[in-house]
Amino acid sequence: MTTYIIIASVLLLFFTLGYFRHKRARSKVVNVVDENCTRCQRCVKKCRRKALEVVNTEAGRRIVLNPNKCTACGDCLAVCKFNALEIVSRGQMESSATPLV
Repeated sequence: MTTYIIIASVLLLFFTLGYFRHKRARSKVVNVVDENCTRCQRCVKKCRRKALEVVNTEAGRRIVLNPNKCTACGDCLAVCKFNALEIVSRGQMESSATPLV
């Protein structure tokens, strides 16, 4: 009997966490803080969804995010040693986005 309770609890926890992760993915996104970024590309290599990429601009190389691919899972934040990434709301990201020239 206790085995069934444990299994049910684990399943409930798994589905609950999955629901909230999916909900966060719709409302949150990763933002690159250019001042802190060293362009080491650890975040680019770690991202499973390939949401981060290196882009050459007139000002030099930058790490940019494709917000349509980002799920705000936080894998990239875990590998960044320079605090160059942060999770923000999608609305905040859109209002502070600067066009690439």
